[in-house]
Amino acid sequence: MYKIIITFLLIIFLPCSSFASAFKKPSQITIYIPGNKGGAYHHTAMQISRFLTKKYDIDVRFQFVVGAGGVLALNQFLNVADPNSSILLGGKSMMGAAIYNNSSESITRALPLARLLEKPLALAVPIDSPIKTQQDFFNLLELEPEAIKWVGGSAGAADYQFIQRLYIKLGLTNNQLNYFSVPGGGNQVATELIETGYTVAISSIDEFNDALNAKKLRILGLSFINSSNAHLPLLDKRYTEGEFVDWHGVFLSPNINPEIKTQFTHLFATLVADANWQQALIDNMWLTRYLESDPFTQFVTEQQHYVKSQFDKMKKVSLMYTDADEQLRSVMAKPYRSAIYIGLVCILLCIFILVLRFNGSERERALNERLSQANQQKREAEQELAERVHGVSGHINDEFTKWQLTKAEKEVGLLLLKGLTFKEIAEVRSKSERTVRQQAGAIYAKSSLANRNDLAAYFLEDLM
Repeated sequence: MYKIIITFLLIIFLPCSSFASAFKKPSQITIYIPGNKGGAYHHTAMQISRFLTKKYDIDVRFQFVVGAGGVLALNQFLNVADPNSSILLGGKSMMGAAIYNNSSESITRALPLARLLEKPLALAVPIDSPIKTQQDFFNLLELEPEAIKWVGGSAGAADYQFIQRLYIKLGLTNNQLNYFSVPGGGNQVATELIETGYTVAISSIDEFNDALNAKKLRILGLSFINSSNAHLPLLDKRYTEGEFVDWHGVFLSPNINPEIKTQFTHLFATLVADANWQQALIDNMWLTRYLESDPFTQFVTEQQHYVKSQFDKMKKVSLMYTDADEQLRSVMAKPYRSAIYIGLVCILLCIFILVLRFNGSERERALNERLSQANQQKREAEQELAERVHGVSGHINDEFTKWQLTKAEKEVGLLLLKGLTFKEIAEVRSKSERTVRQQAGAIYAKSSLANRNDLAAYFLEDLM
């Protein structure tokens, strides 16, 4: 009789116990966000936070890490974060930035949990721009590509990848690309477009929503259209080589407790099925693209190979990777050529004089006069060269002062012009490479120049 009762109780309570275990949840979660507040990852994180807080009363905290297109956030997540209470938001932008920067970190080191969504990219111009349609823009891009001043997210990110595909499609090179990257992206991309005089901005559509609602910019077109954004134009496929989207997913630490991983798996499987989440996708013009752990892991691996192959392709068809140091040496060598030629002429004249000395003093005097003139030309050329080099040095210092660079930024700028890498500059100045990169970014931002090549070209024009 007792055995029957015990068996009956086990039948009743064991399922209840299993049910309770299935819904066991963490009390606190920290979301590592690779970017600024107001950025694409932040928008995704806010929707996740609303769901987890409302449905499960979980304390959700944000950890913003800006820099290197998300690589710094990835590094902190893998090496600093608590593996059992932290998640990382990652996507095509983080993956591309790591590959572009030849980083030792890779998103494949993290544990893929779920792909949540995809986001279309948008081309936007200021509301008062003379560019009224995407056809106006593409016409200008084909006729005067150097006149287009782009602003967008970090180099290597999804928006940068899209521009690269566009330039390859149009037969343009990166030497014709005038691109300013906003570290961390976010609403700052729209702000830079509106206030700083850029021609066009590219970013995910949600980063433009505030400025769009305030009627401060115009969307020329999206890289992908579905029912939630059908009121906006699709970018002409003749130029864009098909549809293009950024994707966002959740990643875990490879050191996470398996039981905690099961909890996270259940949380996000519940999230994507929730009606409020589905409505958030529609409201933000995002695309439902859920993948659970195993297929998402395969997807990440395939994306890693694909993005790398795209960058390899870009290297072959673009002059972007031309050695800036070789360009600098080539340009710097040009002013000395005239002095070398004059010196050779002088040597030849000297030999000629020695041969003609036997022909009389009058001819010797005449030749000496010609030699004197040649020497005078040489001195004038050398003096002119010294003045031009000194003028360039002074011009560099004047421009640095005009840009309001700090003393440290001036020193970094001069070392960049000399062709030193970030690592070499860091060793010379006894600073970290990260600090040097931040100072270089500050120089580009204050000077409104895109990168090292533009900085060198800005000053080298005076020598050509």
